[in-house]
Amino acid sequence: MFDALHSFHLRIKKSPRSVYRPLQIYMFKNKYTLFYIILLIVFVLGSVYLYNHKPTSGNKYLPKCIFHKITHLYCPGCGVTRAYYSLLHGDFVMAFRYNPMVFPLVTMAVLIAVFPRLSRTNYVVVPLLVVIITFWIVRNLPWYPFTLLAPPPM
Repeated sequence: MFDALHSFHLRIKKSPRSVYRPLQIYMFKNKYTLFYIILLIVFVLGSVYLYNHKPTSGNKYLPKCIFHKITHLYCPGCGVTRAYYSLLHGDFVMAFRYNPMVFPLVTMAVLIAVFPRLSRTNYVVVPLLVVIITFWIVRNLPWYPFTLLAPPPM
């Protein structure tokens, strides 16, 4: 009985006018294309918002560093919002002063966006993680040349 129903079901699915035949309409070739388009739209809208609202003016919608509030240490991302704001306004020196890692991170983000296979190789990911962790440790050292890596107070 089960074999007869199964073969009948297969015959219905193979029929060209069957209602059970699934529609195979794909809007995008890659299954992540819609995700990338949404991500790009969010990035552009966030950039427009950041361009018009200065992070140092006490804006309540821009995030504060929770890690710095709790530990009084700087994380590798402390100052990135202010650095990106400075980059959007063309002030590269101040962007470097807020967070020197913004330039390598932007470069890597562009390279990974252009060549997505780079994000899957250990030749790129591991050295980048080593640089970020080293930067995290060095920027919190209390001696003179390393204190320059800390972002200026708001």
